[in-house]
Amino acid sequence: MDLKQSREGLKFLKITESKRLDSGEYERYSIMIFEENFNQITEALQKLLHHFPSYEKIEGKSRMEQKQILQMLIKHGPMKKILN
Repeated sequence: MDLKQSREGLKFLKITESKRLDSGEYERYSIMIFEENFNQITEALQKLLHHFPSYEKIEGKSRMEQKQILQMLIKHGPMKKILN
């Protein structure tokens, strides 16, 4: 995830996934979320997060622990068993 700024000065979040193909080439997909849509995206994520068991384990932890867990989820993917 990267925070970027357009030529017009608009801030946006760019989420990129890159996969290495069997041929050795890379396939890349990006989603850009502009500042004007942050509230809508945040609300939608809040509604969806409760469907992920790993998120339920985060709620009872301190803000520091939540930040560390979320960083691990971003790095390793939400489907990996990184929380006990």
